[in-house]
Amino acid sequence: MFLRIVLLAVAVGAFPGGYLDENKFEVTRGCLQLNANIGFNVDHPYYRMGQFRNVEINNGTTKMRMGVLGDRNAYIRLTSTNRPYYSTLIHEIVISHSIACETFLQRYVRTAVDKFNSHLAFKKINTMGWMSFYAPLMFTVEITGTGRVRVTRDNEQLPFIDETDSTISTNYIGFVNWATNESTIFFVDCPLNK
Repeated sequence: MFLRIVLLAVAVGAFPGGYLDENKFEVTRGCLQLNANIGFNVDHPYYRMGQFRNVEINNGTTKMRMGVLGDRNAYIRLTSTNRPYYSTLIHEIVISHSIACETFLQRYVRTAVDKFNSHLAFKKINTMGWMSFYAPLMFTVEITGTGRVRVTRDNEQLPFIDETDSTISTNYIGFVNWATNESTIFFVDCPLNK
């Protein structure tokens, strides 16, 4: 019996960081979870930004921490109304779009639930490997009253999105995936890292 315990201890010690790894989901403690699986061109709910307990709104600046889980195609929509159709401007923070895994801020007008025009995408960056089903990608979004949008990963100093668009609104927020056969999990209203 003693030999079995010693062998088990040696076997566990031989795999540092292997099977007995830290819980990657601890970073979502205190967050709300929202599962998106209805697709990009489907009517989905928008939430009033002021209803969240951890969103900081100070002197015209909105700051919120959130995360995404899935292999790609997470869309965070910002708009002035809870029904942003028929000529309402929508901004999206796009995380790992399509197989190319491009991340960027974009703006457009949605003329119906499934139609849009006047599309403008800001600078795109490659974020291949950032999203995963095994560990949430956590980040903080900060939007100033002048429309500066900064999105920064947890434990990093420099934002991966840093764009300015004075037409952006932070009244309402929505969370969307790309297609009905994909699933993206959003962790929202997370406690801000101080």
